[in-house]
Order: sequence, then structure tokens, then C-alpha cells
Amino acid sequence: MRNIKQLYKKIKPTLIHTVEYQEYTVQDRNHTASFKNGVTIEHCRVDMTRTYTQTASTESESISAVLFMVNGLSTPFTALKEKSKVIYNGKTYRIYKILDNYEPFSNNLFSYEVELINEG
Repeated sequence: MRNIKQLYKKIKPTLIHTVEYQEYTVQDRNHTASFKNGVTIEHCRVDMTRTYTQTASTESESISAVLFMVNGLSTPFTALKEKSKVIYNGKTYRIYKILDNYEPFSNNLFSYEVELINEG
């Protein structure tokens, strides 16, 4: 546990971002998704990736990101739900994958890595 506390001190200055999280609730019969009101998550980190592809007739750019949340540092530190929205820098992303990371040699949840894709 002592090593984890030292790690927290090194990680904390890197958690420089704030995002808004809108939890996915249900999809109606017209395939329209519904979301709960937004919650602000502070002290997290968003790392962006842009991929540019070109074919003979088209060009496209896809944007994806990874949201890092650390237990004890990110507030609120709560379980997120796939298909939910994350708004960062005025752009909306969808959660498509969530990874739970545990402390070594214990069953304590250390962090979430949340993979996001650009929503159109």
C-alpha cells in the first residue's frame, strides 16, 4: 500500500482534465438513446488519438481517446457505463470499452481506462 500512495503523488499532477459524463439509460422503439443529466468528473486525463486514412476516392479522419480515472484522485470515482457520452473540450464521445485496473497483489480497484470514440 505504501508504494501505491507514492504512485498517487506522482500521478496526481497529470490528472489535468475535467469531463462531463452522461449515463446511457435506455433506447426507445425508435432507436433513440436516452441519457441521465450530466455529471462533472474532475481530476482525470484524456489522451487523444487521430487516425487519418485515404483511399483513391475518399479521405477520412477518426478520433478516439482514452479517459483515465484514478480511485482516490478522480472525483467522483464511479463505475461508468458503455454507450454513455463523455463531453470533453466541447466534443462528444461515446464509451465503447471500459478496463478495470486493480492494485498489484490486492483486489483493490486502482483505476479505470475508458476507451472513447468520436460521436459523428
